[in-house]
Amino acid sequence: MCALAGYALAEERETSSARVRAALLAMRHRGPDDEGVALFDPAAGTVAEGAPHAVAFGHRRFAIIDTSPAGHQPFWSADGTVCAALNGEVYNYVEVRAELAAQGVAFRTSSDTEVLVAAYQRWGADCFPRLNGFWAVSLWDGRRRQVLLARDRLGKAPLYVWRESSGLFWASELKGLFALAPRAGARVDARTVAEFVTHNRRDVHGSTCYEGVTSFPAGAHAWVEPGGSCRPTTYWALPAERRRAAEVPPREAAARVEELLRDAVRIRLRADVPVGVQLSGGLDSSSALALAAQEAPRVRAYTVAFDEPEADEERFARLAAAHYPAAVDYRVIKPPAGDLLEALDDYVYLMGEPFHSPNQFASQRVWQAMHADGLRVVLYGAGGDEVFAGYADEYYLPYLRHLLRRGAVGAWLRGSLLSTERTLGRQLRDYGRRLRARLGGRRLPAEGDPFVPTAGAAPREGPAEDIEPLLRDNMTDWRMGYWLRLDNQNSMGVPVELRCPFLDHRLVEYAFTLPVEYLIRDGWLKWVLRRAMAPHLPAEVVWRRRKMGFPFPLSPWLRAGRERLLAAAAGGGCPFVDDSRLRARYDAMALGNPRRLWCLLSVALWWKRCVEGRPLAA
Repeated sequence: MCALAGYALAEERETSSARVRAALLAMRHRGPDDEGVALFDPAAGTVAEGAPHAVAFGHRRFAIIDTSPAGHQPFWSADGTVCAALNGEVYNYVEVRAELAAQGVAFRTSSDTEVLVAAYQRWGADCFPRLNGFWAVSLWDGRRRQVLLARDRLGKAPLYVWRESSGLFWASELKGLFALAPRAGARVDARTVAEFVTHNRRDVHGSTCYEGVTSFPAGAHAWVEPGGSCRPTTYWALPAERRRAAEVPPREAAARVEELLRDAVRIRLRADVPVGVQLSGGLDSSSALALAAQEAPRVRAYTVAFDEPEADEERFARLAAAHYPAAVDYRVIKPPAGDLLEALDDYVYLMGEPFHSPNQFASQRVWQAMHADGLRVVLYGAGGDEVFAGYADEYYLPYLRHLLRRGAVGAWLRGSLLSTERTLGRQLRDYGRRLRARLGGRRLPAEGDPFVPTAGAAPREGPAEDIEPLLRDNMTDWRMGYWLRLDNQNSMGVPVELRCPFLDHRLVEYAFTLPVEYLIRDGWLKWVLRRAMAPHLPAEVVWRRRKMGFPFPLSPWLRAGRERLLAAAAGGGCPFVDDSRLRARYDAMALGNPRRLWCLLSVALWWKRCVEGRPLAA
């Protein structure tokens, strides 16, 4: 995981690398180990500093594989015709390297970046479907005299782009992009802000909080034309259809899930630096720990504990770690309650856009502790809920409707009576809350609500209601894009590299061919994953009834930090949040609707710190 920045100018020429170096400076936290720049011109090819050029690549390195200077980027092919800047990791670089070596390719380093460059030279843009990992790449092809941009299948590696009359600009962070092209941050996108407040999500369909700034599409590549335009070509998508239960026995499905997840963990343990596991106590992170403990001689696992019993799941994490006493070094972190308030100014600036919960800061404190212990790579359970339908309040009622439409009355009755996390009455109340929130996005907020909508900037309605398209929406445009941007920005502020075995494309593809009835069955969410992991974890973890999901005591925290948070947000001139209404409604919202209260605070804090550039009050 690193940082890259670059531009391809339409008509004008630069004679200095100052702009791209300013972008790298803004993102230096992402790559503390090295910096490199390469300059090109379509007419002259590679050029030196001081010569006119139209294309520039910059790279900040966070060394994970081949930490020697031989892995310096931008990385040149041996024949000098291809140059690439890579943010990400190619986990199967060992296998791809062996395949290329068998075809006569000679390698000078042990870096995965060289493997990517050699794969491009052998297969062109068709190399990307052969790679397993995550990446954002800018590549100069000296024979074509053109730039190729590409992003991994699910879009784990960030790549923000901005097009204006002078050309195309790209970077791994918004701060880097704004250093390249200041006009990119000139206008806020009111619709994106409204979607964040309404749905607690950003990055919907690649949008950002800045008008015209978008994410390069996931699972796509594009050649940059001389005028700066590019037309991304999609090379990967989720499977179009699921199989029927009669086509795949449950035992076969569970065995294949276990096999794919095991191999996803195995290749994500590859690194020339120490690797650890973030352990929440939930099924996903516990599964990653169990399989890592079977692959590696010793694994360090870290979890976070809170004083509030309703927000603490450390005992489940301890159970999972204790299942492998000879292989797991278990460590518990307890962040101070006022920690985020002390670091609010720096943290809001780091995140760069509003974020849905302060528990992101608790995650960062875990990663900081891991980094302080010498770890640079973290196995992380993200994606399991999207792949295997793990959110009861989102998926359970659509699943029951799915059963009724198929005429599976018996399964519907069992599912209605045996729900492991919530009673049917609670499910209906949750569904009603979500429906009201969705309808609320189409109309003005109630009188007294602190949110101030902008005319003509109504949010999109939200993801689909039926379970199959809902799973697809959440895996792509409506949830996963936001989770990945959020975790990436958060973790690279440390920095640590997050590796997510549940987002291995082979596992995702397989899971999206399984019948919905294998994801939710007899009241259990993620049923096929539970079946797959039952031999490897304590029953109390595998068949745990209540999901917590790395919780955070939001309501008590908001009440305790009332004056400091209001003081930090006050006077910023945010057009989307009314200061006086926010103060008047604070106490009631902290008790009755803390999630919306935090979203409004987050918008106000972001506006003041990131849009206006004013420090937040201590």
